[in-house]
Amino acid sequence: MTNPRCGVAAVAALTLAVLTAAPARSEVIGIIGLSGLQAEILAAATSGTPYTFTGTCTDCSGVATATLRLKGYTPGAALTLANLVSFAYAPTNLFSGLGLYGPDFPLLIASGSGAGMLTGSLPAGLPGAADITITGAGFTFTTSLADGRWSIGPTIADTDHGTEGTWSVAAIPEPGSVSLLIMAVGGIAGLARRRRAD
Repeated sequence: MTNPRCGVAAVAALTLAVLTAAPARSEVIGIIGLSGLQAEILAAATSGTPYTFTGTCTDCSGVATATLRLKGYTPGAALTLANLVSFAYAPTNLFSGLGLYGPDFPLLIASGSGAGMLTGSLPAGLPGAADITITGAGFTFTTSLADGRWSIGPTIADTDHGTEGTWSVAAIPEPGSVSLLIMAVGGIAGLARRRRAD
């Protein structure tokens, strides 16, 4: 029987390693037993600076939301595909949602979720409207600085569209929240290993 204190110490050490050494993140994720694809999904959901989009739907019900995660980006500069970590458009009553990933995630790109283009820029004075276009997986998402209009859908037609599209810097999670997420993933991986061993 293993000592429970050793398990807690191991989870604490893994959490500290992930929080303090981003290059070691893939090694730590491998140790806790996630597949390569699961590791890429976790990294895409926790890496980069999150920017949140909110827009009023004119065809769908209510409000549309999306999160754009960027790395190495300063608001006001031109966006490139190299800045993209991930883009997630939340489902609405007309559109099932969309997830696109930047060039750092080859397994996700191979699954058909790679972004093909990211152009435009986010203004330095957020919140506000922005000119942004993201394409991938046969879909295009655009927002306009001039009038706040936005749309998402297949490259040839809109599925959702609306007005009053606003971008803002999303709150960055507290280190304790990230630690809790990592401990939960580690706990689930540990349970899965224990069940496989039994």
